[in-house]
Amino acid sequence: MPSHRWNAKQWYDERATTYAAVDRVGIKRYEYAMRLAPISAGIRVVDIGCKTGTLAQILRSRGLECTYHGFDISEVPFQGEYWPDNFAFTQCDVTKGLPVPDGWADRVYCLEVIEHVREPLAAIEEIARVLKDDGIGVLSVPNPYYWGNLLSNVLRIPDRQGHISAFTWIEMDALCRFGGLKVVRTAKVVDMIPYAWRGIRKGKYIIVKALFSWQSRCTQFLVHKGGEPEKMPRSNA
Repeated sequence: MPSHRWNAKQWYDERATTYAAVDRVGIKRYEYAMRLAPISAGIRVVDIGCKTGTLAQILRSRGLECTYHGFDISEVPFQGEYWPDNFAFTQCDVTKGLPVPDGWADRVYCLEVIEHVREPLAAIEEIARVLKDDGIGVLSVPNPYYWGNLLSNVLRIPDRQGHISAFTWIEMDALCRFGGLKVVRTAKVVDMIPYAWRGIRKGKYIIVKALFSWQSRCTQFLVHKGGEPEKMPRSNA
């Protein structure tokens, strides 16, 4: 009898071969995340679920001299490109532990990852472990109240992105508290409006700033470890 159980590593390796060279939505997500947790020269950055290195590309294009370490469950996306010596990529599962010392990172970005992992609390605990006491991070998860997600649930449209969990503000706040982090504020991000049949799947869409919660495909959470963070900027996102 055939097994219908998915192998996570194999599934993400196959999915990685379909990633666009330029992730337009990913760029917007990171730009919003960097408003919540700005990056300056000389700091250490951990990027969990880095895919093709979108954040690394942004940092390099802006000439920011910082130490960057990206992690992804698949090594496929970041193969074959030259990166400076202060940029590193490692294939690993965040729930199994990152090869980073305790309190190493000034900034941790974990965008659209928590909903994919089998043990979300383990991922949060690992983020708290690698983050400095005065560091800050940004977590991002799909918005369960986004109009597209509500419609997909009503129409019983199967997930194609590997999402196995959904989080409201209440669950994310509790998850962070159990994992050693504190949610400081949240931010809406963007909506993708298709202009052709199956436009989002075919890359035929426009990106607009979300003005209302139901418009935002994801919600970003600014977090810290509960101490006095070095810089907690106001967000205009």
